[in-house]
Amino acid sequence: MEEPILQTIKTYYPSLSQGQKKVASYLIEHKEEGAIITASQLGRNVGVSETTVIRLANVLGFRGYSHMQEAIRSNWLQSSQSSTMSGQVKEEDRFYQVAEQEKKVFAHMMDQLNPEEIREAAEVMMKADRVFIGGFGGSYAAGYWFYYALRQLRDRVSLFSAEGLLPEEMVDIDELSAVVIFSFPRYRKEGKELSDAARKAGASIIAFADKPLSPVGREADVTITTEERMETDYHSIAGAVSVSEMVIQTAADKYSEQVKARQQKIELMYAERGMFLE
Repeated sequence: MEEPILQTIKTYYPSLSQGQKKVASYLIEHKEEGAIITASQLGRNVGVSETTVIRLANVLGFRGYSHMQEAIRSNWLQSSQSSTMSGQVKEEDRFYQVAEQEKKVFAHMMDQLNPEEIREAAEVMMKADRVFIGGFGGSYAAGYWFYYALRQLRDRVSLFSAEGLLPEEMVDIDELSAVVIFSFPRYRKEGKELSDAARKAGASIIAFADKPLSPVGREADVTITTEERMETDYHSIAGAVSVSEMVIQTAADKYSEQVKARQQKIELMYAERGMFLE
């Protein structure tokens, strides 16, 4: 259930001025600060006048800034109390079970990360003539995110369909290609078929998997794991995206000039087409 102050801001947000929108967004993202700082301090942090801050409070239905701040403070305290009580929640509460599992996934991921593998994967995919990305079934979401992010960095990037492999999509794989495969339980056979085809064509293979000896992991030149040694069958798509984001950031940092030139062209096209609302 959303906090009342957030519901109020959402209701009035479309009618706010640009300055008021900045203040509203800042309050949502920095609730702790909003609960204690003055209107003038808030205005300085956001880059607007104190008057704009006070007018926002009025537009949202409060008699003044102090009344809006009291509502923020009340919501923040309620949220803090809820977080404190989370350790006392019954074991069968599924929300907290998922949260605990995610914490375990990230803890394991940080323990097992090999920076050299991250750097090698970034190098391989940036030097390749073409990059082909595959993720099938439940692994497709992570594959699509990686495809979208990598296209911000370089050209000639392809994504296979979530449902399977087509000869027309595979025919261009060769020894100059890099094939990136996301493969997590339950392992789809298409992942193994793609790695076999890539190996036959002489392409470099990068695998994102739950363990090095998974069907695709053991065939890859570089295998990056997110859940190795986990004691349950739980699979986190967040862990897969996070570790792939590390590869993307490593590539962006190392090839910064090349990436910057491409992103400038992309941003220009975004602006010309008016693609984004804000």
